[in-house]
Amino acid sequence: MKKTIIILILISSVFLFSADWSAMTRSQKIDYLKELMNSSNYKDLVKYGEMLIAEGKPKKADFNYAETYNLTAIGCKNTGNYSKAEEYYKKAADIHKNELFNKSNYGLVMKNLGTVYYEQLKYSEMADSYRKALEALEDDNLFGFNDEDISFCSYWLGFAYNRTEKYDSAMVYANKAIEIDSEEFGEYSIETGTDYLVLANAYSGKYDRENAKKYFRKSISILEYLDDDEMESVDLGVSYNDFGVFFVENYEYDSAVYYYKKSLAVYENGGGEADKAITYYNLGQAYSYKYNYEQAKNYYEKAYNSYKSEYGEYDSRTKDAKKYYDEMKSKTSSSSTYDYNDTGSSNNYSYAETKKKSGCMDKFEGCLGIFKDLENKPFSIKLAADYMQSAGKYYVGGGLGIYANGAGLSGYYYWSPTAEGGTTQRHIPLVYSFGFGGFSYEFSLDIPSLFDNSYSNNKAAPKPVAFGAGASMNLFRFINVKCQYIWGPGGYLPRGLSLNAGIEFFI
Repeated sequence: MKKTIIILILISSVFLFSADWSAMTRSQKIDYLKELMNSSNYKDLVKYGEMLIAEGKPKKADFNYAETYNLTAIGCKNTGNYSKAEEYYKKAADIHKNELFNKSNYGLVMKNLGTVYYEQLKYSEMADSYRKALEALEDDNLFGFNDEDISFCSYWLGFAYNRTEKYDSAMVYANKAIEIDSEEFGEYSIETGTDYLVLANAYSGKYDRENAKKYFRKSISILEYLDDDEMESVDLGVSYNDFGVFFVENYEYDSAVYYYKKSLAVYENGGGEADKAITYYNLGQAYSYKYNYEQAKNYYEKAYNSYKSEYGEYDSRTKDAKKYYDEMKSKTSSSSTYDYNDTGSSNNYSYAETKKKSGCMDKFEGCLGIFKDLENKPFSIKLAADYMQSAGKYYVGGGLGIYANGAGLSGYYYWSPTAEGGTTQRHIPLVYSFGFGGFSYEFSLDIPSLFDNSYSNNKAAPKPVAFGAGASMNLFRFINVKCQYIWGPGGYLPRGLSLNAGIEFFI
């Protein structure tokens, strides 16, 4: 009986939610998808995202249409359906591709697409996505607000170019990331330290031993200095690991073993199975080059178990580790003499990626239409100028306001060179405004009238209030332009068409 009641409750709850879903507006459905994303409920994110996609594009303009694809793609990527994630990200990118302003929307989607290629080890496609993202972000970076995003893309472009052996390009973007991060965070910062690692690997790929060693040591010195929490410790382990790869490629196997073991000591205190697997694999490789097949077998076995635990039996990394483990096992179990052969090759499995930068991937999977939720900064200050044409005369003015979630309060000063019809030359209104979907509405109250007793006692005086409605848009994410009609009953405040332009500073 209890089981029957539970089943009935579950069925009724599903029915009730279905009814709620069908009654939601598109904006409410988008908000629900964001809640699913924020709670990491990716399975339902895919389910309801695809339901919203199936409803088709609305006849009227829908500012959240691309975001539907973006959010659904996030769900697909995080449930391992990379082909669908790629499809949806591309559809979102197509919508934003030809925007004249706010090109960062396109940049965000292309960054998200880059994470899909990263997960699949498709480094050429990854580089192409990040390059397009970087171009869009730089084109929309008049006041440097995109610097952190540009540094992120530059880092991963350098990373991808190293993996595709385009080392000169990797150097260009590694240096770009270093320049931005050292200015933004300082020379001794986790961001700058990981940037130097990309540069070191690029010099190593070009067989420039001296510069490679210089920048590996630079990266390690910064990360050792900052080694005060688990995240930064893992990044230090990555630098040790990659320095070990450098020594293997230069036939200095004892030095390679030394740095691999330092890397492993870091990972065993805070790294994941994937981190350990890479270094186990590299130690197996180094010991095989030293003809120490027993040690090589032990580390290849550990690499195999770790890769299998993290990625499954049929992943290419798991199969590679198993192959070399079996080879080392045959060498140690046979009494025959084996000639040296090149067992583990220097390949992309040998390299690790910094967790600080890799963890940033998720940061860029989010809102597009309301741009990154104003970059997660709840408040902005807006400094604006205004021109109003009103019944044969004009007003010029400016103001300062504070805004949050599309609504705000601001103080303005308006001045006109002429006065007629009972209207004064200047006004100082206090304005409450709010907006949604590109449309704005406001209510104004003249400040001096609040302190003028003679005015407030005169019941026949015109009302010192005004109402406005219009449309607004953001240019380059921080310049806002608004055109609206303002109407003041009684004529105390001016009536007319207003053109307002302002600069927003997020706080």
